[in-house]
Amino acid sequence: MPENPIIFIVGNSRSGTTLMARILSRHPDVHILNETHFIEEFAAERNSLRFEGEQLKSMINKMFTIQRKDYYRKAETEQYPETESVINELSQLAEISLRDIIRSFFVFEANRLGKSIPGDQTPRHVFYINEIKKMFPEALFINMSRDPRGVLLSQKYKWKAGIRLKVPLYETIRTYLNYHPILMAIMWRKGIKSALSACERIGPEEIINVKFEHLVNDPENSIKMVCDFLGVKYHHSMIDVPVSMSSTSTDEGKRGISKNVAEKWTKSLSATDVYFAEKINGELMEVLGYAFTHMKPNPLKLLFFWVVLPFQAAVIFALNLNRMGNPVTFIKKRFG
Repeated sequence: MPENPIIFIVGNSRSGTTLMARILSRHPDVHILNETHFIEEFAAERNSLRFEGEQLKSMINKMFTIQRKDYYRKAETEQYPETESVINELSQLAEISLRDIIRSFFVFEANRLGKSIPGDQTPRHVFYINEIKKMFPEALFINMSRDPRGVLLSQKYKWKAGIRLKVPLYETIRTYLNYHPILMAIMWRKGIKSALSACERIGPEEIINVKFEHLVNDPENSIKMVCDFLGVKYHHSMIDVPVSMSSTSTDEGKRGISKNVAEKWTKSLSATDVYFAEKINGELMEVLGYAFTHMKPNPLKLLFFWVVLPFQAAVIFALNLNRMGNPVTFIKKRFG
């Protein structure tokens, strides 16, 4: 009997991966886990062929901690009774690989809610589609893309959502300092290129591209298309989702999909930020059908962003070091 697929929702951060995950998780058969970051989080273990004892228990407890608390609280690892259930399932195998651990954990989390198709919503996995496909041949990918100017606006004010949701102060500061328009624009380009390259390699039966703008403006037809791709039935209730982690509004707790969010950058993003997004990503914007504004940047802001770039890059590196897995691979995937 063939295994059910694992769904991987990927794309640049702030491109609608969370929205897509919330929509799909309202399907009676689908459960999308919170961001797992397993590719980079367990980078050192990816080539291991043997997992047992305390190492195995520690890994699974960390996975449960990330799901129950959130990724930024991963250091607060606790002992979860459910870990034994996953280990018992794995003990039936002659050898245990990282793939076996991840799949068993994903299936356990879906089955716990009476569902049969698990999934992941880690945006940065867009840089690891090859590795994931090799690990999980049954994987199906939903790549979310969004206008780079919309991504920059959402990244710029992501820290505000953190304050509303009372995330730890360190995490809010990290999110605030992470924003630099040049670095964000370059990462958008690398994420889009990675996804386009994956589309050429693995084909339309295993990866689908969904534009954020299409999703918010025509959610029903967008999700019907995704359901057809996944081989599941569309339910109208799927698009009745709660708003969460919005960078540019205070609509937490409200339900439904706001259409005006896609165009907020036209009123709220500075001309200099728009300039960098268009200058760095012009070719790909054309390919994806995003129109140009040809805004003129503020010369002083332009100079400021170039001057602070190396210093801010160093700060960003330091603040994100514990989230990188292998730092060399992390940087190469995004800026190489």
